[in-house]
Amino acid sequence: MIKTMVVKSFITVPKTVICNMCETKISVIKPDHPQYCHIEESWGWNSNKDGKIHSFDLCEICYDRVIKMMVIPVTINW
Repeated sequence: MIKTMVVKSFITVPKTVICNMCETKISVIKPDHPQYCHIEESWGWNSNKDGKIHSFDLCEICYDRVIKMMVIPVTINW
């Protein structure tokens, strides 16, 4: 869940992000360098979630927990 603040009348940036898994509140100091993972998926045809958009946010600790459960490791680029 992302709570936003208005910086200019036409731009909103996250002020606080709450981890959907552990409810940790993450203050956003630099919106261009987030300290959380935001996932948004727009489900398409032939899925049981057709037309639905799911989104969630994870703190770094919960992100690490989730990726450790994956059989195929995530791709990390520098």
